[in-house]
Amino acid sequence: MAGGAALSIAAFRKLGRLQAPSVTQTPFGGAVTTWSEVASVWLDLTIPRTRSGGGPAETPVTTDVREAVCRDHADAAQGQRLVVDGDRWRVVRLVRDAPKMGLMTLHLEKD
Repeated sequence: MAGGAALSIAAFRKLGRLQAPSVTQTPFGGAVTTWSEVASVWLDLTIPRTRSGGGPAETPVTTDVREAVCRDHADAAQGQRLVVDGDRWRVVRLVRDAPKMGLMTLHLEKD
């Protein structure tokens, strides 16, 4: 995936589960979020890296990020989460037909 290398089916070595949130109101005025599986996808994952943020007067914030490339799935959407090897990642951005037609790139942050 790095450096614009061509992807083949053999590159998709990790199995991940895309999940969508469903928020239900409780009788006491609270909310409960449950996650249901939308799709299982074979992925090519980048190595996790850390991104730092926050301004000079703010407490520094570090976030684990990574990207995943897989076959495009019609039900995939930003705001879902991807579960891979027991780790949960928020889909913060989804780019279809990238790096090539029929694939999508998921930009992920550790949940």
